[in-house]
Amino acid sequence: LALVFWPSMVQASAPLISTLAATNVTPTSVDLNGSFDAQGESTNTWFQYWSDSTPSTTVDFTNQGTGAGNDSYSITELTPNTTYYFRFSGANPSGVPTVSILTFKTPTIQSPTILTVSATNVTGTTATLNGTWDANWDDTNTWFQYGENSIGSPVCFVSQGIGSGTSTCDITGLTAGTEYKFRFVGINGIDVTNGNYVTFKSDSSTTITTGAASPITDTTATLN
Repeated sequence: LALVFWPSMVQASAPLISTLAATNVTPTSVDLNGSFDAQGESTNTWFQYWSDSTPSTTVDFTNQGTGAGNDSYSITELTPNTTYYFRFSGANPSGVPTVSILTFKTPTIQSPTILTVSATNVTGTTATLNGTWDANWDDTNTWFQYGENSIGSPVCFVSQGIGSGTSTCDITGLTAGTEYKFRFVGINGIDVTNGNYVTFKSDSSTTITTGAASPITDTTATLN
């Protein structure tokens, strides 16, 4: 009885390619993402992106070998407030699969978002002014203004850059028992944003400090 062994036959196929959601979207940049499975054959991949007003651009042409994995590519110099279309594509000797097209929209660059927050650490002569800021994608500077009947000159000027956060400003030289108003202000390349007014009243209580008696004799002393 003769045994005949036939070589195994593996059906080659086009790569499995998926376009994944874009990440880290800013007004002018984005990360494009995709996944691939080469199906055992040497596979090339690439991204394409475009908008309604710009032609398709092909980037990140890469030979991924015969394995599987994810790919990512960072795009810059995009236009704010614009919808873009993109896809991750691939090919091997067995073919080019049909892939899905996804979209993302770049946000609009706006004037900073500014909020004045209640004062803290209020004493008769000092206080801490507080505020929050969001640069809305453009380099932002912030400061505080305060006064009794009118808002004074800027204090605690800070270059915040791009991002968001909180700010504080310690002020001194206040008059005890006096009401003050203040606001937090921010500006970027789009416009200035004046925060809401907030009031506080400096402490009117009197602080008494007892010092050591001097000079002291057998029958007299000076209290301080």
